[in-house]
Amino acid sequence: MELKSAKPLVVSMGEYAASGGYWISAQADKIYADCSTLTGSIGVFSIIPNLAPLAKRVGVNGTVVGTGSHVGMANLMRPLDKAEVNYMTEMVEDVYGKFVKIVANGRKMSVEAVDSIAQGRIWSGSNAQEIGLVDELGTLEDAIVYAADLAQIEGDYRLVRFPKQPTAMEALMEMFGAASSAAANVAAVAENPQEAVQKIFGEALKNGKSTVYARVPFICNMIY
Repeated sequence: MELKSAKPLVVSMGEYAASGGYWISAQADKIYADCSTLTGSIGVFSIIPNLAPLAKRVGVNGTVVGTGSHVGMANLMRPLDKAEVNYMTEMVEDVYGKFVKIVANGRKMSVEAVDSIAQGRIWSGSNAQEIGLVDELGTLEDAIVYAADLAQIEGDYRLVRFPKQPTAMEALMEMFGAASSAAANVAAVAENPQEAVQKIFGEALKNGKSTVYARVPFICNMIY
C-alpha cells in the first residue's frame, strides 16, 4: 500500500499466486495472470496436531507444568479442549474476515460477493478473470507495458529487477563463503574467472582466520 501511494502498482502472476500471494496482490491497480495461473485460495486454516496417541504407542509421555489452564495448548501432546477450539476458530474467522475485506476493497466488490468465491477455493487464471479476481490474461511483459503506460512514461525505459540476481560466479563464490564484496569483484574480471578465483581465495588466506580447504570429488567446467 505504501508503494501504491507513490507509484502505479501492477501485478503479474506467474504459475502460482494464491492465498498470501493473492492477499498482497488484491490492492493492485491491475492484475495480470496466465490462463493456467493458480490463484485465489482466499481462505485461512489452522491446525495443531495431537500426537498423544502416537506417543503412547511408542512409550513416550509428556507433561506440561504451568500456571494457566491453557499453557500447554500447543504442546502437541494432548487434544485441544472446547475453549481452545473456540479460540482457534475465532482467530481463523477473524483473519479470514480481514482477508475478504482486503479483496473486496481492492477489487471493488462486496464482502458477500468475495465470500461466495472465496472459502479457500483455487481458481485458474482464466476462471479468476471471469469472476473478477483478475483483470487481464497476459504475460509479465504485458504487465510492464501497461505499468509504463499507467505511469505516463514516454519513449524508451529501462527495467530494474529486485532483488538483484547474482551471476553464476557470484553465486558460486557466495556458496563457498566468500564475502559479498569479494564475490562482487568477480564481475570486474569476468574475462579471466581463474584470476578472479585466485584473488578471492588469496584474500581469504590473508585474513588470518583458520580455514580448511579440500578438493571436491568432481570437476566443474564453467563456460563464459
